[in-house]
Amino acid sequence: SGIAKHQPRHRNVRLRAALAQDVLLMKHLNERYLPENYPVDFWRKTLLDWPGLSYVCELPDGEVVGYVLGRLEYTYVTRLYKMPPPPPPPSKMAARQDGAHPHWGERKGGGGGERSSPFGRDNVPDSIQYSRRVQLSEGKIMSICVRKDLRGQGLGRKMLDAVVEAFDEQVKADFVSLRVRKFTNPTAVELYQKIGFNIDAAVENYYRDGEAALIMTRNLR
Repeated sequence: SGIAKHQPRHRNVRLRAALAQDVLLMKHLNERYLPENYPVDFWRKTLLDWPGLSYVCELPDGEVVGYVLGRLEYTYVTRLYKMPPPPPPPSKMAARQDGAHPHWGERKGGGGGERSSPFGRDNVPDSIQYSRRVQLSEGKIMSICVRKDLRGQGLGRKMLDAVVEAFDEQVKADFVSLRVRKFTNPTAVELYQKIGFNIDAAVENYYRDGEAALIMTRNLR
């Protein structure tokens, strides 16, 4: 199965898709180790509405020692596109043969043959840019956590690989996004960059204690 290749090397830890009955276990881990918490209804709705986009790492006794919580959202972005340059104008002789006015395109006052342009005669762009608002599907990693004594063993990386693959293959998301503390979590920033995430922006005062967040994204399409 697809999840088999993401199994952690730790012999006592198993990675699996999160289920609705994992809500309290995930929430407990979240509240124990992270200051950013969600109400139980948010956890339950996320797991029910987007099954297969969240994962847990568990011990043989069923204790959840890691999780990643994901959901799909839609966002509008403005993209710039380039139009190809127009074909060169026909020569004056060609215009006459086509029945056009013999002085089409000439500058007033003589000087003949120089084509006028709305961009200025000496400033015609190679191409014209235009903007367009498009809807994109965004795979959003809402939260990720590993029990403190098991950190540094690759569990977070395995969960991230699994959820990114799910966003890509199951729901065909256009890109994946996450937020991370700008100053106090450099280890996480480095991990995200290693697996293809880029820093897009910083949001000041994002967290309750006033720290800024980095918005990081990874394009899938």
